[in-house]
Amino acid sequence: MHPHLDAFWLNTDDELRNIDFVPAGFLYAMNQRNSKTILNSMLTALNQKPSRKYFVTEVVFFKDWYDYLGSASKENVKKLVNSGQIELPNGGWVENDEAVCYFDDILDQYTVGLDFLYREFGAQTKIGWATDSFGHSHSQVALEHLLGFEFQGIERIDDRYIYERKGGPLLEFYWSPVSDSNGRKYGGVVTQIRHFLHEVNDLRRENEQSIAFDFHKLEENMLKLYGKNKLFRFLGNDF
Repeated sequence: MHPHLDAFWLNTDDELRNIDFVPAGFLYAMNQRNSKTILNSMLTALNQKPSRKYFVTEVVFFKDWYDYLGSASKENVKKLVNSGQIELPNGGWVENDEAVCYFDDILDQYTVGLDFLYREFGAQTKIGWATDSFGHSHSQVALEHLLGFEFQGIERIDDRYIYERKGGPLLEFYWSPVSDSNGRKYGGVVTQIRHFLHEVNDLRRENEQSIAFDFHKLEENMLKLYGKNKLFRFLGNDF
């Protein structure tokens, strides 16, 4: 499972940190389950079943929630991180935009997030995570390589490119960027395009046979387009 918690998109930081906050209007149903509620539920679910895994991709909310936990709960979280039940892809304070941000700002937000994860858990992120960036840049890939990332998951690319790749290369590839200014080549990262969506709403049906059939067809298509015997499939949505 994973959430995507947009920092400061529709609500202020304090509102989303407040467990009693209930927003009105647009996206009410999505935002009423704010960050603390989500992470409290995560802790309960992971302790109930060791085979469950959870992605935490925005440190801003994770740190705020963690700081207010008691010592026993903090030790529980550390145990879950060390066992791999809690995974920490991205590692940034937020999931940064890749089109209009200054490079220094991207570096700063990674520095703050990655520093916290390393100091508190000894964790070193190896996975880039950009499932809600509005477009992807080779500068981001170059930075991820320099940070020691080995893999990234992306999503928002032109539909024409996705369908073109379906007829040719697979949806997983090695992205090795080249500088526009001086032609310098950077080492890259393995990149997977997240194309097969399975959000919570997809499972809210009464017909279990229909759900099972959809999962079976999904896996057949994923095997063809990712070229893997082991498939990475996750469930989650914004908030």
